[in-house]
Amino acid sequence: KALFKLIPEIPYRIALTGTPAYAKNEDIWSMLHFLYPDKFPSYWDFMSEYFNIPLKWTPNGMARDLKKAKMYPEKEKKLQLFLNKIATQRKQHDPEVMPWLPDKPEPIKIKLPATKEQQKHLDMLMEYFETDTVICKQPIDRLIRYRQICQDPRLLNLKGGSAKTNWVNSFYKDYEDQPAIFFSTFTSYLHLLIQDCPKPYALITGETTNKERKEIERKFQNGEITYLFANIKAAKESLTLDRAEHIVFLDKYPPIGDILQASERFTATREDRKDIPKTIWELIKDTFDEEIYYALEENKTATDVLNSFMEYIAA
Repeated sequence: KALFKLIPEIPYRIALTGTPAYAKNEDIWSMLHFLYPDKFPSYWDFMSEYFNIPLKWTPNGMARDLKKAKMYPEKEKKLQLFLNKIATQRKQHDPEVMPWLPDKPEPIKIKLPATKEQQKHLDMLMEYFETDTVICKQPIDRLIRYRQICQDPRLLNLKGGSAKTNWVNSFYKDYEDQPAIFFSTFTSYLHLLIQDCPKPYALITGETTNKERKEIERKFQNGEITYLFANIKAAKESLTLDRAEHIVFLDKYPPIGDILQASERFTATREDRKDIPKTIWELIKDTFDEEIYYALEENKTATDVLNSFMEYIAA
């Protein structure tokens, strides 16, 4: 909104982005409005012209169901022709960019069973909205607690081991001295993991300053740090960490754009780094945690995940 207010004061405008439509096709409207405010003045006018939006009943009467909006095929072609005139795209493998860049590795999915204690807590949470000292009042609260238990029950001061934590501790031994980045949406889980980390490490969270981020980046690239633990939102961009040989996603959650950006942190930025082996690991608990991964593959939103969670519980 702040940028939109500056439009009259900026006679020449250029938009740079790695993700034109962050989650859905309509996300591109904000850039089009910034570049051509006269042609694309209103979000709702844009939606009405380019999308078929079904109606739904709500407590307040009929309303447009944006979640089910689909772009008119003929309008999509029209918009694409316009974008081809005003936009240029460069991809990593384009000859004039980085032709030497290896293909991005396919993630290795590690499906882990819940421990007996974890499963007990999860079952109690689904059926009674509580387990031991943890009480949930709202569905979103229950989903968050559910995900935390999937990570490690100790995050909620509950008893019971964690297959994910055990896997990470084994990783230290199996891939000793191989630099790695551990991503999670839960900063509290990262704090728990670093307690048993045997090698020099660093932690990037939302509280890490820009100066601290750059110093961590320098130390990691120079080999002073072996393991980097990072909150996905805090470290998904503006960091070059291509010395890393492994990225481990301890958990995932929408939007998918955050995940894609985070996975690019160890992409080689120079030709002399192109032969560094790269592996992406995804730890998936054999619970609703797995459903979240499927939702991300289908580009679902956080709201979709919550709705799916409620259906999962009902089933």
